[in-house]
Amino acid sequence: PRPGGGWLLEALVVSGTYLSVELSTLFLQMLFDYDFKRDFTRVFIRNYPRFISTILRLHDVKDISTRMVDISVQLFSNSLLTVEMLREEALLSTLLRNILALVDAQQLSDPLHAGASVDGEVLVNCENVIWTNRTYWPITNDLVNILSHRTVVAEVLRKPQVVAEWLRVMRRFQGIDPHVRCVTAHIEQENRHWTSPFFIELELVMEQLSLVDAGVKDMMQAVREPRDGPDAPDLLLELPALLAAMHHILALGITACTEWLGTSP
Repeated sequence: PRPGGGWLLEALVVSGTYLSVELSTLFLQMLFDYDFKRDFTRVFIRNYPRFISTILRLHDVKDISTRMVDISVQLFSNSLLTVEMLREEALLSTLLRNILALVDAQQLSDPLHAGASVDGEVLVNCENVIWTNRTYWPITNDLVNILSHRTVVAEVLRKPQVVAEWLRVMRRFQGIDPHVRCVTAHIEQENRHWTSPFFIELELVMEQLSLVDAGVKDMMQAVREPRDGPDAPDLLLELPALLAAMHHILALGITACTEWLGTSP
């Protein structure tokens, strides 16, 4: 059996996906015990889809997302625990799969949307309530917290399959804001429909990309200018491993772009 907190903790989390004030407060108070925190983090990750499903079902209750983030920020602020969860509980893959699950949920809630498709996959309808309500916010907030750890960025570079999953997510969001150019009149006001695509691009792509970029730059600087002393940064990847990882990721990016351009309308 996988490590974790046992059936009692599992049952408590599953029954508490609504995250009432009392239950979320209880969880936060118990996180001061590190052994409980590790077990709880495992159960939290395994039941992540249940939390997102609850947020989708009760989208008018805004406090659920806030309480979920209040808990997750405590879990993923520890770099050692976060890397452990990456390796043993597929943390990043779990978050990325839940983003794609929101796209699938949109298709179920909006079957009449005749949006463009790429390679048979329906693209995002930015005016769906899932995106206008920014239901994805807890996921992107967790991604930002996780990728702010340089050790996590190094771990991502060692796992190109995670990068491939991230590219798949970005591919699903290509072409989310199509516009037909009209030259007969000047557009004097910004269309309100541009707001949702702007936040999606910012929070689902640019924030994560900037954190990975900053982490790679820090590692490159540590390799080029090694320093001694207690304040010296850890050499998370040797230069050959770092260059090999970047080469592999670049190849994945080129392949993803080529495939999308070959199938886009």
